[in-house]
Amino acid sequence: MKISQQSTFPRWITYTIIGIIITLVISAILNILTPKEQIAPTPLTNTNYDQTSSEFSNLTYTGPTIETPINLNIAQTTITNYEQELKLKLIKEFNLKQIQDFDVWTNDDWALTIEKNKSRFIISSQIFTQSLNKFIALNETTIVAQKFLNSYLPQDQVIPLANQAEYFEDQFGEPAKTAAGKAKIIKVVFGYSIDNYPVFYKDNIDNFIEIYVDSNKNIRKASFSTNDISLKNIGAKPALSPQVALQLANQTNRASIINVGYESPVKLDFSNIVSGELDSVSIEYRVDPEQNLAYPFYHFSGVLIDGDNQSFSGEIITPAIEITPVN
Repeated sequence: MKISQQSTFPRWITYTIIGIIITLVISAILNILTPKEQIAPTPLTNTNYDQTSSEFSNLTYTGPTIETPINLNIAQTTITNYEQELKLKLIKEFNLKQIQDFDVWTNDDWALTIEKNKSRFIISSQIFTQSLNKFIALNETTIVAQKFLNSYLPQDQVIPLANQAEYFEDQFGEPAKTAAGKAKIIKVVFGYSIDNYPVFYKDNIDNFIEIYVDSNKNIRKASFSTNDISLKNIGAKPALSPQVALQLANQTNRASIINVGYESPVKLDFSNIVSGELDSVSIEYRVDPEQNLAYPFYHFSGVLIDGDNQSFSGEIITPAIEITPVN
């Protein structure tokens, strides 16, 4: 009598097959998380705000440690510019008249300034209001600012960015900054965010929309980009530490000066930044229109020294992820 036996694979073969399947699944997931487009150097990564470029050396970070995620997301961007439509709309609704040949439009109450090179409009009150005798909270000013936004900028799909708000005394500007509980004027910020990090356009230091509201609930000034952005996540890349990001900036010059202080009376030479002691850092996203991408940068502040040994307060940005070198 024949006894039929069912053949079986050895366990090690079964485990090997399972291991291969798991590896393929992980590889597929990583492939999905990897951006389809490589991020290459562009003017955003190596051109200063005045269109010069710098050779950097001896940049160091001496400030407090910040929390850095393991990976930082990257988004594809679609940019729509509403400059012409906004200009016509605001001129009509505020009944503004042009001042000579300048791109400045006014009436008795408002002035509209068009910064065409920055794709930015600024509308400010011409009325000298009575002195401010009370404080105001961010939630109150956000309601006022949102009404302005709904009336004049309904096309922008923005959200309030509470952590970008700034607080002032009776006037706005650096010397007038104060604590939140003592504010009589608040800069309410609207814009875009990726993983709770604010998004900026190119090398701008201004948020997409900034509306100054006083404690009498009047709009003092509104400054806004004419670009509207939509964002679609396409993957993630490992985050660099601030220290590594600066090391790469020293080696590759992939960093940009986006702002300087005004205390220096002499002309600064940005071509050679021989050292920098940076004591403040934050993570933010920047829209790179040349690649239609928004990707993360470190924004450092501190003291820089140029090739003429002149020191000045400066702000620089450098990518917080690895940038693919050009072959």
